[in-house]
Amino acid sequence: MRKSVLVLHSERSVSNFLDEEQVQSRDAILNVRDIQRVTRNIQGRVEIVSVLGGLHDLVLSCKEVRGKVYQIMFDWLERQNGTDDSNGPG
Repeated sequence: MRKSVLVLHSERSVSNFLDEEQVQSRDAILNVRDIQRVTRNIQGRVEIVSVLGGLHDLVLSCKEVRGKVYQIMFDWLERQNGTDDSNGPG
């Protein structure tokens, strides 16, 4: 059974924790390169989207970025309408 998966992550990781701008606009928890590498192991219909200016928890990013994140999610959900393999017979 192939499932659709959306993986969202910040475009960049913090490289300098003393740089307040980085801490407020990048992933301060995970290395985004690791996310991209590990995501390639997920089976199914996988869509990977990096979000410029996104924090580790993307929905806690600034309002502009948060709006983009929600739009990406809602657009993805619209595209998935009717594509879930578990809804069919068998």
